[in-house]
Amino acid sequence: MDQLQEAERGKLAPITQQKKDQQAKISAYGQLQASLNAFQDALGKLNDPKLYQSLSANVRGDAVKATTTATALPGSYRVEVSQLATSGTLASSRVDKKDQALDLQGATAIRLAFGGGESMDIAIEPGSSLNKIRDAINANKASGVNATIINDGQGYRLALSSKTTGAEASIGSFSFVDAGGASVAGPFGEDAVTKQAGKDAQLSVNGIAISNAKNQIEGAIQGVTLNLAEITVAEGETATSTVTIERDTLKQREAINGFVKAFNDLKDTIAKQTSFSGDSESAGELLGDNAVRTIESRLRSVLTGGVEGGELSTLSQLGISLERDGKLKVDDTKLSDLVANNPQALSAFFAGDKKRVG
Repeated sequence: MDQLQEAERGKLAPITQQKKDQQAKISAYGQLQASLNAFQDALGKLNDPKLYQSLSANVRGDAVKATTTATALPGSYRVEVSQLATSGTLASSRVDKKDQALDLQGATAIRLAFGGGESMDIAIEPGSSLNKIRDAINANKASGVNATIINDGQGYRLALSSKTTGAEASIGSFSFVDAGGASVAGPFGEDAVTKQAGKDAQLSVNGIAISNAKNQIEGAIQGVTLNLAEITVAEGETATSTVTIERDTLKQREAINGFVKAFNDLKDTIAKQTSFSGDSESAGELLGDNAVRTIESRLRSVLTGGVEGGELSTLSQLGISLERDGKLKVDDTKLSDLVANNPQALSAFFAGDKKRVG
C-alpha cells in the first residue's frame, strides 16, 4: 500500500509543480500590472492641460495668506490691512442667580436687533430665568447669535455674540416685547451694554480700498482668495503683504520627474520578471513572455519616435534622454529652464492634440 501511495503521489507531482508555476506567473503579472498602472497615472498628470496653466500665490509679509483658482492671472499685488472683520458682542446687566425667575413685565419675546437694521423676535416663557432665555435663543438656529451666561464675580449676565463677522451681522441691542409687539421694560432696565460692535475688514489692494464683512475675501484679485491673518493692527496703522501670482513650475517639474520615475520603475519590474542568469531555477517568471515583449516594444517606439506640429518633438529636447540600459534620465537644468520660460511648448508636447506620450 505504501508503494502504491508513493506511485500515485509521483503522478501528482508534475501537476502540483505546474500549479505552483502558474501561481508564480499570476503574481508576476500582478506586479507588472501595478507598475503599468503607476506609469499610466503619471502619464495622466502630464496629459492634463490644467497642469501647465496652474498658478501659485507667493506671499511676502504677515498680513494675508492667499490661494489661487484656475481663473487667476500672473501679477503682483500690494495688500495693506488696516482692520480685521470682527463679531459683535453684547452683555446684559447683572442678576443674582442664573436660574431665578425674572420679572419680564408681560414680555413674551426677546427682540434681537442687528447692525444692518434687521431684527428678530424669539419667544420666551413668562417668568423665564437667565438660563431659559439663553436656551430659547440657542434653540433658534436662525437667530444669528450665540447666547451664554457669564459670571462676573458679583452676579450673572446674559452674553450674546454674533455668529458671523461684519458690521451688518453685529448684534446691536436686545429688548423685550409683549404679545402685541410693543416694547416693555423687561428685567434689565436700560443697562444692556454693547461690549464690542462687529466690524468689517478694511484693506486695500494696490491702493484700491476694499471693505468686507469676512476675513476671507474672494474676488478682490481675480481667481485669488485672501485670508487675513490673525494679527493685531493698531488703529491708524496697517499690516502689509505682497502677493505674487506666478506659474507653479514646481508641480510641472514634479509631474515630469514622476513620469520618469514611473517609467524606470516599470523597466525594473520587467527586468526582474524576465531575468535569466543561466540557471532556470532563478529565471524570471515572465522570461520569454510575448505580452511583455510587446509592451517593451511599444514603449521603445513611443519614446524614441517624434511628434509633428509643435515646437518640441522629442523627449531629448526636454532634457529627458533614453540611456543605454533602457531607462530615462532627466537633465534638471534644461528641464527647469523649459518649465520656467516655455510652458506653452510643454503643454503642446504632453497635452496637445498630438500628445508625445500617452
